[in-house]
Amino acid sequence: PDEHRLSQLAIAWSYFRGHAHKHADEMSVGLWAAGQSWWANVGRWPVETRGWEEAVSWAGSNAPHLVGEPERGPRDTRVLRYGWSDAQAFIDLERSGSEPYVPRRQIVQVSPASWVVVDSTSDDREDTTTTTTWTTAHDVTLTAGEEAGAYELASANGGPRLRAFLLGAPAPRLRELRGSLTPFAGWEVGFTEPIPAPAIVLEQS
Repeated sequence: PDEHRLSQLAIAWSYFRGHAHKHADEMSVGLWAAGQSWWANVGRWPVETRGWEEAVSWAGSNAPHLVGEPERGPRDTRVLRYGWSDAQAFIDLERSGSEPYVPRRQIVQVSPASWVVVDSTSDDREDTTTTTTWTTAHDVTLTAGEEAGAYELASANGGPRLRAFLLGAPAPRLRELRGSLTPFAGWEVGFTEPIPAPAIVLEQS
């Protein structure tokens, strides 16, 4: 079939004790559509090279997490509800194990080419900050729009474009990074080595 009429959204929520090669990426999403990868996690970083610890931790994925949250430790992600039809799909996830901090992610495909990701957290402390790193492919151009939180992602081959809006209340702090090790963000692992890629780091109290 014509790949430009296809899309796939993958969601990670597995976890097991001992971790082995498990990354800290529960509730992260990967979006491929119209022949282009749009949102993804960093991938398999060369072992024990600079940046490896960050790549396998929360900063290597777009999963919502607490600033400074360790990548190891017991935790559990539950599917609260899900559903789909020929036109739409929905899933609701919640992660526990870092109490009192509990993040939740709801994902809705509202049309064949439109997705909504809603992140929320509960925490009885007042000084915590949630962060999420949205990384796109290295062959995508990321351009900020005139409105705060608006972005346009363009495929390098001049084909499809994706409009993205990162909004919140209170308004989140947004930073664009590419190939950064401190802080870690903006990487895509190729066949043999990491490649700088556009990323947006979101932080919200």
